[in-house]
Amino acid sequence: MWGYLSLRPLFHKFLIQENFAVSTESEKRNIEDLARELRCGRRCIVSERKYRSSTARNAFIQTVLDTVSPSPPPLIKIICFENDLDAANHNCRVRTNKTHDPTGEMHMSQNQKDSRDYEIPENAIVVKIHRVAGA
Repeated sequence: MWGYLSLRPLFHKFLIQENFAVSTESEKRNIEDLARELRCGRRCIVSERKYRSSTARNAFIQTVLDTVSPSPPPLIKIICFENDLDAANHNCRVRTNKTHDPTGEMHMSQNQKDSRDYEIPENAIVVKIHRVAGA
């Protein structure tokens, strides 16, 4: 139940899914790779639950802007899922593609923690979480 930052437009050439910031070293390396792609004019999407808080998100954005410089700054759009814990947990319970978490309990526990400090910026595009049909 976390959102993602889109470095506009939404069609992407370079995509990093989960674990963008799994460690300080990987985050630094991924930001350098991202900045290189942005300097080439490529469209990018970053998806990382760490950036659900404004502090982490704003620090990330500033680091990207600093790293891209002196090239023109990218246009950044923030797209977030709504903070709907019930819908997110419903989807964790019924999905079948997570063999390491067949009941969804691990993901629901993480959703519970994430929901408490999930900050949706005022200018964000908020996407509804649609409930998937049960198995």
